[in-house]
Amino acid sequence: MGESKTRQIFLISFVILFLIGFASSLPHYLYDGVCIQMFTPFPFASIVIVDQFSMKNLDTVTLKNMMFIGFVCVAIVILNIFMFRKLRQRKTLNSNSQKSIIQNANIERTLTRTMIILLIPLLFHLVLAVSLLCKIYILAPSLLSHILVLRPVLLDLRVHTVTLYFYFKHPIFSNVKLTIKVSGSQNLKSQIS
Repeated sequence: MGESKTRQIFLISFVILFLIGFASSLPHYLYDGVCIQMFTPFPFASIVIVDQFSMKNLDTVTLKNMMFIGFVCVAIVILNIFMFRKLRQRKTLNSNSQKSIIQNANIERTLTRTMIILLIPLLFHLVLAVSLLCKIYILAPSLLSHILVLRPVLLDLRVHTVTLYFYFKHPIFSNVKLTIKVSGSQNLKSQIS
């Protein structure tokens, strides 16, 4: 695939994703905001600010979030499958080199673990959406508050964990020390005339 074709696909997908994000956030923007007091793990008088659209259409918003989370999970898995296919093609091209086989195995392990680290907070968010759909917050209001406290922590943890794991484990960033042994001698003679 040429560079111009890749650029066209990137621009079209960027516009499509922007329009989807704009269309899904427009109802939230058009409605008024509401302040709701939070439950137990939060200090007294803690509030969360949401819009009335989310309050009136809780099931619809939750379903939309679940579909988005499912789409992102599937996209992460599919992109990793494409990377594995690319690595397998590279492996068949360089099948005679033991170094490239070991490097490809390390890359595959790193990609698999990175994918798992990326999926854990998304699955946690999915549990949050399912608990909202099943109305668990009526039975255990503090459970929802605990989930809301842990969600941003897990999202931040994911970003830093993936970055550090990728940096320390990916073969591209490993310190391969190159040692060059030089041996030899040279005779220097000066001629005086």
